[in-house]
This record gives sequence, C-alpha cells and structure tokens, in this order.
Amino acid sequence: MTGTAADQLRRVLDLVPRMADGESHAIRDLARAIGTDEQTLVRDLGALAARFDTPGGFVEGLSISLDAEGCAEVYTQHFLRPMRLTVPELRALELGLAVLATERPPEELR
Repeated sequence: MTGTAADQLRRVLDLVPRMADGESHAIRDLARAIGTDEQTLVRDLGALAARFDTPGGFVEGLSISLDAEGCAEVYTQHFLRPMRLTVPELRALELGLAVLATERPPEELR
C-alpha cells in the first residue's frame, strides 16, 4: 500500500540521498532500507520521473536510471554536499530559540 502523498514524499526524500552516490543499487535493497516493497518504490521513482511540470522548490538536475536487473541510479550533484542554512534562516532560528528561552521557566532550560 502506498499510503498518502505525505508518505510518498517521505519515502522519496529518504530514497534519493541513498541513491545519489553514483553507484547502482538493487531495488530490493533500497526497498528494504526505506521500509517499503519493491513495487511501491518503483512507482515512487516513476512518479518522480514522470512529472509534467517542475514542482515549486524542486531541484533541477536529478536523473533516474532503472535497468532490467532491478537496479537503479540517481545522478545529481545536489545531495553530495552538506545542507546549509542561509543567513536569514539562521537568524530566524536564533530569534525563535531566544523567544522560547524567555517564555520557559528556568528549570526547563537545562
């Protein structure tokens, strides 16, 4: 069972970085690693590859390859570097944490 769109998104977000090492991966191993069955995994990859328009926030440069032996590869440069916060994102986090610190009793801050 594939579940909801949120479930599918979680699977894809777990799957793509696992596959983005430039190596070929067996579908059954990937399915086992993300906790789904092979058919669901292939459908998720198909849904990602068959989009008709670029969704908002989608990173261009993602290529998916499936072969007859049940192996898959993802080609992208975007998952090879560590994710970074922008300066505005960091400031927003600092502000949010500072506000929380002022609203919590001192014993909860430890």
